[in-house]
Amino acid sequence: MTIMRLNHILLVLCATIFLLILTSCVPEKSELQPEVTSPERPVESEAVIEEIIEETEEAEENGQPVKETQPVKNELMIDMFRTTFGNDNILILPETIISWKNSDDRVHQVACYVDGVRIFKSQQLKPGDTDSYRFIQQGDYQCLDIVFGYWSNISVSADNNKIT
Repeated sequence: MTIMRLNHILLVLCATIFLLILTSCVPEKSELQPEVTSPERPVESEAVIEEIIEETEEAEENGQPVKETQPVKNELMIDMFRTTFGNDNILILPETIISWKNSDDRVHQVACYVDGVRIFKSQQLKPGDTDSYRFIQQGDYQCLDIVFGYWSNISVSADNNKIT
């Protein structure tokens, strides 16, 4: 055999091995978790804002001066599954810390963007790992699982009137 023929056989063999490895990484349909439905806003943020509103109304009713309320520091855990975040649309106060937890058996990674600019990229999250980000600026953020390509929307607002 000629060297050219051996190179051709070697190239075909390498391409076949590459395709076998690549197709073995695709999950079977039965492995995919069912889609998880979630509330539009986290209960924790609503409860905190409701408490602030109640305290303000109570102070006004009693004729007491209404003090400026500092944004409440809050934490929220979001589970990551094979095809979805545990919460898809979230409304939070500024200074809220969101932690993403990999509740899947595959590696995930989160990146968050505001106006097309990436403001956060997590470490690679192995099963059970978490990573966090403190949302300080008000605005609308899009967070992406950069491994599997699904999105979550996070709105940060100190405006109590945004929550109806």
